Amino acid sequence: MTDTDIDTLITKIKTLTNNDAFGYLQLKSTWFSESFVDTIHKDKYPYVTNEFDTFFLDTSISKFDKEIGLKFLVNEGMNNHSYDKTKIATWIIKIWGGIKGIGSNSLQDIVDNLNKKDYLFKNISSWSKVHSFKDIKEDVIYDSKVIYSLNWLLLHLDSNPKYFLQPEGRNRKLIAFPMNAIINFKHNNLIDMSKTGSKATDKVYLDKNEVYTKYKLLVQQLNTKLWSDETIDLTKLIGHEIYLRDYPFFTELLLFNMADDVVVKDVQHSVSINMNLTFNKIS
Repeated sequence: MTDTDIDTLITKIKTLTNNDAFGYLQLKSTWFSESFVDTIHKDKYPYVTNEFDTFFLDTSISKFDKEIGLKFLVNEGMNNHSYDKTKIATWIIKIWGGIKGIGSNSLQDIVDNLNKKDYLFKNISSWSKVHSFKDIKEDVIYDSKVIYSLNWLLLHLDSNPKYFLQPEGRNRKLIAFPMNAIINFKHNNLIDMSKTGSKATDKVYLDKNEVYTKYKLLVQQLNTKLWSDETIDLTKLIGHEIYLRDYPFFTELLLFNMADDVVVKDVQHSVSINMNLTFNKIS
């Protein structure tokens, strides 16, 4: 991806967020729940201790800042050798991530392969969540909503990039305006229907074995340029403030929240299909 391409994507993001990406992110990101850290709730992160109460129970700290703080808290747990990684991964995927149907064998495989960086496409929405908590300066979540937003941005490039495979999602707005269909119509001349499976669209979409590596790189490039000097004060939790530009999950989180809001609205206003259909009369 060239610098010009990155600048084009950044411009589109700024346009969609009224030139206030940070303000948009703070307003729209509402993932944090008090139940994640409150000892009376069964959904509590398993390794919250009293030392963190001054941060998560402080009413002067916004829910958005607490959401980011939780990312750092769980990151610390994922890198603490005395903690049960399977227990944390289960919480990340099932409670925080809301993926209830994943089996115990798949969960254990994710934990066992954390350091291998194989990046298989299978269960990518699940394992990338765990990876994103373990290495918050490099790994990001590969989520259906994030890919929806990212592919829409890529459609605005003149360089005809390859697109990211979008995992199945349940969001009704995105289902109503499927991004894959828009991409396929735009690039129908590159689709070879004489081939089967992914071979038919291999000129349009990235190969599933390279998709996560390419995705991480692009999100990191966007993150470096998108955020200038924006900071969040996490002094009460980790002893210092952080710069958004150092953590690519901020751009991932932004794209996630944009998907079924400003992105799908932009799709509705921008895409039209002219259809000339002729039906034979049925006798």
